Amino acid sequence: MVACEPPFIIAQVAEENVESLTEMFFQTANAYLTMAQKEGNAVVTQHIETALRAALEAKQATLRPEIQLLNRLLGAETQEQRQRILFNPDAVDTLVMNDRYFFGLLNRMQTDVGRMPDGPQKAALVERLESIKTAADAAVAGA
Repeated sequence: MVACEPPFIIAQVAEENVESLTEMFFQTANAYLTMAQKEGNAVVTQHIETALRAALEAKQATLRPEIQLLNRLLGAETQEQRQRILFNPDAVDTLVMNDRYFFGLLNRMQTDVGRMPDGPQKAALVERLESIKTAADAAVAGA
């Protein structure tokens, strides 16, 4: 078994090279991940997943707070998880900062998803985005 660097070292390298974490990087890494998975190479799959996770976290930290919040909400699997994220003072502040940029971003994403070809992935994303909008509206109204 090939040893992998400890996660904190991988995270440090990702943070130091965050400018290089472009869309092309993520596409290439995902292609290698898919190949490793298809080949059944669990060790390589684990290493790539660890590196990708660190890269995503490093990239996420450079994004606007509104985008970070939307990404966390998109990653939440249930409405309950989304509500836990939203119903705290920092999240509510983020929802309304910068002339409610969050809601404009969410609307643009809903429009983009609406242009996707119909299918189960689109339906699930439409439902998730609507759930996020409903929860975000409720969080702001309750503040």
